Amino acid sequence: ADFEKLISNNPGQPTGYMGIGRNLLAQKYYDAACLMSRMGEYQRSIEYLKVSFEKGYHEINHLERDDDLDGIRDMIEYKELLGKYKQILKEKNAMNADDSTSEAELETTKIPFNKSGNMMMIECTINSLPLHFIFDTGASDVSISDVEANFMMKNGYLHPNDIVGKACYQTADGSISEGTVINLKHINFGSLELTDVKASVVKSQKAPLLLGQSVFGRLGKIEIDNRERVVKVTHPKKQ
Repeated sequence: ADFEKLISNNPGQPTGYMGIGRNLLAQKYYDAACLMSRMGEYQRSIEYLKVSFEKGYHEINHLERDDDLDGIRDMIEYKELLGKYKQILKEKNAMNADDSTSEAELETTKIPFNKSGNMMMIECTINSLPLHFIFDTGASDVSISDVEANFMMKNGYLHPNDIVGKACYQTADGSISEGTVINLKHINFGSLELTDVKASVVKSQKAPLLLGQSVFGRLGKIEIDNRERVVKVTHPKKQ
């Protein structure tokens, strides 16, 4: 009970540059499930995993590769739980799709990426400044370090009225710090453009530039083609 109380404390807001946008409370329950699996407390691991799903944990691809959960992988309860939430996410994604747009009205744009280790590096321009960002499928927002933000402010790519507020973010070592939220007026990927995209400025020189689902989700349906090394974006045709 004390352990569950500890997990429930300080649920926080969406997190920072090593997982920006993830629900902190859902992540805590997921981590607890991993710990219980490692300790051999398999039933408690299943219970915590169920709660993590209910709290909004959706990183199914990571979960299926995470060796911390190998202890429960063959349990019937795990397989049923995973199958249930895969179906829930599938139905949710289908509901979010724009069914009113026919295939004849859609087109696909290919955005090239390069690999740096396991990271996908995508070239884009932010307010006309060319930059390389990591496309993080587990992130929901855009994150830049204060180095890039200060450079952009100093050279006219950002203006004081682009600063819109503050938010709390989780850094790579798990600590919580306050960051600045800014508005990026233009993000371009070749012929594709988004306007007025919120981004967090992380107070760390080592913080990578991250692009999350808040960017690509607005562009259209996303497919990652590792063979061609492109992100395929299916979107309505421009009129």
